[in-house]
Amino acid sequence: MGKIEIIISFIGILSFIGAVPQLWGSNWKKIYLYHLKGIISWETVHKSILKIAHNKEIENFQPSLIFGVGRGGIICSGLFCSELISEELIVKSKKEGKNIHSPKIKLETINSTIYLKDSNIKQIKGKSKFLTSSIDKIELSNIDFDIEGIENILVIVAQNFTGSTLEKATNMLLKKGVRRECIKTVAIFWHKHENINIVHVPDFVGNTTSINKTMPWKIKDITTDRY
Repeated sequence: MGKIEIIISFIGILSFIGAVPQLWGSNWKKIYLYHLKGIISWETVHKSILKIAHNKEIENFQPSLIFGVGRGGIICSGLFCSELISEELIVKSKKEGKNIHSPKIKLETINSTIYLKDSNIKQIKGKSKFLTSSIDKIELSNIDFDIEGIENILVIVAQNFTGSTLEKATNMLLKKGVRRECIKTVAIFWHKHENINIVHVPDFVGNTTSINKTMPWKIKDITTDRY
C-alpha cells in the first residue's frame, strides 16, 4: 500500500471516529463538556424544557401562574413559559395591523438564600462514595404576590436534588390558601444519587442525570450545586 493510500485510509478512519457521536445527535465537544467537565449544554436545557412544556398533562393543567424558585428557576420559568403552545394559554390580539400572541400566564419569583457550612465540616460517607456539600440550608423568601383568584400554579426549579426546595415552596403556597391539587412542581433536571433522601418527588421532570452535573449559566468551580 502506497503512502497516498495510507493517508486516505487514515483520514477515513478519523472521519468515521469524528462522525460516531452523530448517531446519538451529539459531537465530541458536547461529550467532553458533559462527561469530563460536567456541564449541561443549553441545547440539553432547551430539550428538557420542551419535553415538559409539550406534555399533554401540563397543557390540560393550564397554569395561570408560574413561580421560578431561585436563580436557575427564574431562568427556566421564562424559557418554559415561552414554549407553552396550548391555545388556551395564549392571548390573541391585534395592534397596528399586526397579530400578537402573548401568554396568559403570570411569572413570579421566589428568591432563595443559601447558607454555607463551616469549612471544617467533614465529608459525609455514602454507601458507594463520599458526598460533600457546602450547603447548610436554603431559605425561601416570602410570597408577597397576590395569588387570590389564581387557579393553577407551577413551581419550577432548574435542578432538583432532595426536593426540599420544591417542598418548601409548595408548603408556602398551601399556607396562602392554594389547594394542593392546584399546585404542580417541575424540575428541569433531577440529579439522582442512591445516597440522597428524597423529600419531594416533582410532578414533572425534564431530564434525569447524575449528581455531578452543573448548569450552563454557572461556573463549575464556584457552583452552588448541592445534594
